[in-house]
Amino acid sequence: MDKLKELETRITDLEKRFDELEKDKIQVQGFSKVEEKLFEITDDIMPQDLVVIALRLNGNLSRTEIKKTIQDWGCNKKTIGWFKGGNFKQRLIDQGIIISTDKDEKNKDIFSLTKIKGIKKSNEIFKKYSLN
Repeated sequence: MDKLKELETRITDLEKRFDELEKDKIQVQGFSKVEEKLFEITDDIMPQDLVVIALRLNGNLSRTEIKKTIQDWGCNKKTIGWFKGGNFKQRLIDQGIIISTDKDEKNKDIFSLTKIKGIKKSNEIFKKYSLN
């Protein structure tokens, strides 16, 4: 009987440890609370809004880095396909929401949010999707 009780105690301890590891898993992977929320609602967010969120969370990024960030969030193929056309330029650059600020080592543009319109837009997006 003592052996059974000991096994039950050990199993309970292991379950507690497992639960703690699951809770810490996201932090170990480096995801913020905002990113945790994004995992749940990514497919409901417009692609141009995801770009703004990526730039707000990560700072200056190349177009490839933005796309990879969005893919890491688990976006669907339709969202990733958005990058193939002129959407990026027409909906973000031409609208004054993002701007090319530099070039990376491969001579690709590095983008950031514009100081007024881009930051304002990011605040609206965070409020709209309750990401604060």
